[in-house]
Amino acid sequence: MKFECYDRLPEAAAALRQEVFIKEQGFGKKLMEYAEDRIRQLGGKSVTVHAQVQAAEFYGKTGYKKQGEVFDEEDCPHIFMTKPL
Repeated sequence: MKFECYDRLPEAAAALRQEVFIKEQGFGKKLMEYAEDRIRQLGGKSVTVHAQVQAAEFYGKTGYKKQGEVFDEEDCPHIFMTKPL
C-alpha cells in the first residue's frame, strides 16, 4: 500500500524550505523592482498585475493598490493591483 500524501512529504518540505529562503533573501522584491525599472525605461507609467489573493499583501508592501473585485483565474482567487511608476 502506498500513501500518496506521505510520498510527497520530502518534495513539499524541500519546496517550503526553498520558498522561505527566497522570501528571506528578498528576491521577489528585487525582481519587481527590476521589472518596474525596465517598464519605466520603456515609457510605462504604471503596472497592473493579476495578483493571487494570497500574495496581495506582498504587492501592497511594494506600493500596489487593489482594483476591483476578486476573480478566479486558473482555479485560484486573484485581484487586479496597480502601481503608478
